[in-house]
Amino acid sequence: MGPDELAEPHIELIFQRLAMQHPDYANFRVKDNWWAWALKTRQGHREPVFEMSPAYRRKLAEWETHTGRRHRAPLDPFPVQDPT
Repeated sequence: MGPDELAEPHIELIFQRLAMQHPDYANFRVKDNWWAWALKTRQGHREPVFEMSPAYRRKLAEWETHTGRRHRAPLDPFPVQDPT
């Protein structure tokens, strides 16, 4: 596999490209950048709601402090890394 395929969040991509773009789904919810839900309905909010629990926020802050890097936001693309 190439670096772009290794870095791609496949399940997130399916949620974003199939569920979120389908006209029969709405009320999208993403929790802790790990779980995602969509409600099969023609009525509802089309914009996703992002929730972060206090425990997840602490873990995220610890990780960012430890690594010196900022974690990507939910549904943002992963940066492509050069294989060389």
